[in-house]
Amino acid sequence: MKKKTPTSLDAFSEDQLAAELARRRAARFDTDVTLAEDALEASSNHDQQLAFQTYLDSHTNKEDKTAKPCPLCKQLIRVRAPSRPREVRTVSGQFILKRNYHYCTKCKHGFYPLDLKLGLPAEGELTPKMELRVLDFGLACVYSEAAERWSVHYQSSISASLIREVVERVGARAEAIEPKALQRALQTPKFESELLVVETDGSMLRTREGWKEAKLAVVYREENHVVGTATNRGLVTEARYVAVLGGQKEFKEELKAALELERAEATPTVAWLGDGARGNWTLADTLCPNAIQILDHIHAIENGNKFAKAVLGEGSDCLPLWEARLRELLMQGDVNALVSEIFWCITETPKKNLKELNDIIGFYRNNEERMKYPEYIKMGLPIGSGAVESGHKHVFQKRMKLSGQQWDFECGHRMAKLRAGYRTCGGTRRLYRAVSDPALLRRST
Repeated sequence: MKKKTPTSLDAFSEDQLAAELARRRAARFDTDVTLAEDALEASSNHDQQLAFQTYLDSHTNKEDKTAKPCPLCKQLIRVRAPSRPREVRTVSGQFILKRNYHYCTKCKHGFYPLDLKLGLPAEGELTPKMELRVLDFGLACVYSEAAERWSVHYQSSISASLIREVVERVGARAEAIEPKALQRALQTPKFESELLVVETDGSMLRTREGWKEAKLAVVYREENHVVGTATNRGLVTEARYVAVLGGQKEFKEELKAALELERAEATPTVAWLGDGARGNWTLADTLCPNAIQILDHIHAIENGNKFAKAVLGEGSDCLPLWEARLRELLMQGDVNALVSEIFWCITETPKKNLKELNDIIGFYRNNEERMKYPEYIKMGLPIGSGAVESGHKHVFQKRMKLSGQQWDFECGHRMAKLRAGYRTCGGTRRLYRAVSDPALLRRST
């Protein structure tokens, strides 16, 4: 009898092979659905590992030792060292890639053509997709918690230190990009409305060097603002966020880039809201001298209440009446009447509180031109800085002001920048794409 020649696997389609493999695996599963799920996940992970290593090997075998163009000067550069290994880490596991190293003496720049061809990051062992996922976890919660949550979603485990390294590495890339170029990559300007709103404020973060001020700005256009009502809070659907843990000079440069991109100088109306701190108005005078400066009405009320509590006492029954009258005069835009009525309190003010009396009168007098609330409302301008107050929660508090946190200054600086970018572009995916753009990175170096 003639022996039957086995059919080559090439004769079967991938779907047929996959179906047969699935049938064989299913036959081995226990009746417990959880055990079956675990077995499936393990087998799938094994298949991915084999496929990915085969993928890397195929590219290693195809790489020749001919001269390759330098990424910077395009001059052909010969191989300096062949088959250098690099560990590559994916969600499926760790792999080894061997590639040739070239060094351009003119540019003083070393490069691996195969790394560039495969789109691998210049630093670290993670693939871009793995780095993106790790970054997403690191931006959302503290590193130890992020590592624990990772283990829930993936079979492979990662350490808190690896997450920290990724956030630091990506943060350094963000710092290296020219601010205006980064803002453009995060969000494309649209210039639809004739009103641009700028809100600025500060917040204290705990660092290893003590408490330091982090500065935040929110820049948005009128069409992206849903005005609040008596029952519903206002909402900003799209905005630019600028956050700096550092000095006023750096904050000024970052905010300047955002305003230039939004063409603030060509926008018919710019409303600049602040809490009354002199630094906010100095920024407005410098960066946007034609802006209508508005003192946030909530801070106007809070400052008056603070004085009342100092004079009348925290539990005084007169405090609600004081606030009601304060609010009434402010909403009428009658600062002169407000100051006069506060001044009448001088006879009832203890000597120890005379400084507070002088300060509150000075506060209202200095901001008199910024408290024309009836006029602003008639013009359709916001009188409250709710967007930047909310921004503090989303940018800083949710990630950087958790219990027991104490930031290294440089790490905190990078996290603030990444959190602001995250809020600006609406997610980690676009943020990562922006800070990983070779064109932007080359332009900044």
